[in-house]
Amino acid sequence: MHVYSINACISTPERIANTLNELSTLRWDAVCFSETRATSKDVSLMYKHRLILHRGTEHGGIGLLLNSNFEATVVAKKSVGNRIFGVKQNTDTNT
Repeated sequence: MHVYSINACISTPERIANTLNELSTLRWDAVCFSETRATSKDVSLMYKHRLILHRGTEHGGIGLLLNSNFEATVVAKKSVGNRIFGVKQNTDTNT
């Protein structure tokens, strides 16, 4: 799995699009974001990529961008405070 960690402000659709454009030259499966400044939401993006965001504080915000190959595997998400959240994936290919 190819995972990257990025400190990026992705608080607007334009900034999310710019980030996806920059990632287009890389092979990636998941990208972790810190200090996103984005609101809490779960967004399906172009090419069926999935962006899961959590904002616990005024100046924080964290996120996980999943490649379309993995976006449908998320079955649950849970925040653990303001700066940590996790996702549970079903990776059983027989389901």
